[in-house]
Amino acid sequence: MRRITQIFLAFSLVFSLAACGYGSVPDTAKMGPAGSGTDAVIGEIKVQEVLVITDGTNAVLTGVIINSGTEVETLLSASVDNQLVDFVNTDSGVPTTLDSIEIAPGAAVSLSFTAPLGALLNNSVAALPTAGSIVKVKFSFANNGFVKVEALAFANEDIYSSVYPSIFSK
Repeated sequence: MRRITQIFLAFSLVFSLAACGYGSVPDTAKMGPAGSGTDAVIGEIKVQEVLVITDGTNAVLTGVIINSGTEVETLLSASVDNQLVDFVNTDSGVPTTLDSIEIAPGAAVSLSFTAPLGALLNNSVAALPTAGSIVKVKFSFANNGFVKVEALAFANEDIYSSVYPSIFSK
């Protein structure tokens, strides 16, 4: 009898210890993206690493837009705090304004503070976001509708010191 009790206790101990992590989620599984920007998903479109960089005269909306669908998607517009941004292409060396941006199936487009594509805000229409503020950003797509995110605004200093939003201005 004593031998059976010992075996039962041994099995109970093994099973209870083996299940100690059952149901718990490790902190690493709860972590968000490592970057500074905000992410969102709408339909087959992923918008990642959205943030705004300002130099006091101009600001750029940055981020990556990924089309995981099978059809071309078109970014029709973007706004920061209800102020429309201008899509700018610097591929030719001279900034040109675009009406929209096409994103091929399975491809990504980067709205960057370098080149070739940028999303420019200027202070001729409304006040620019201030560094440290949280802004409301809206992206409108032809097929997938629109998505809204809140993003941080940063000054072009410290890790963003190489960012010059005015390079996109005309």
